[in-house]
Amino acid sequence: MLDEELKKKIAFQLGFKYSNSHKILENLLHCITILRNICAHGGRLYNRLFTRKPRLSRKEKSLLLTENENLINNKLFSYILVLKSLSNSNDFHLVKEHLILIYEGYPLIDLSHYGFPENWREVL
Repeated sequence: MLDEELKKKIAFQLGFKYSNSHKILENLLHCITILRNICAHGGRLYNRLFTRKPRLSRKEKSLLLTENENLINNKLFSYILVLKSLSNSNDFHLVKEHLILIYEGYPLIDLSHYGFPENWREVL
């Protein structure tokens, strides 16, 4: 989209209320596009570091793991938080249910390699 005012209107309609919200929305949509493309083309998610870091809210940042006092916002969990922020609660509930089913099918997987905190089921 080229029109800044249109971007701002769309961001506002989606619940982004700040003056630079359209830039945040663009970042989040870019992140979801990256995730979609990796999944659609059979890419690897295990232990992947994403080059595009999502612009998360303070609340979302508080859910992330830290390493050497730095937030880990370049792994799958941060992208899952983006998906949650852009989805309605019913749709995201299905995503969460599928994540739980996948984890229960492969219980030996260390979810910290994906950036998931130990309490991921509660925070999602």
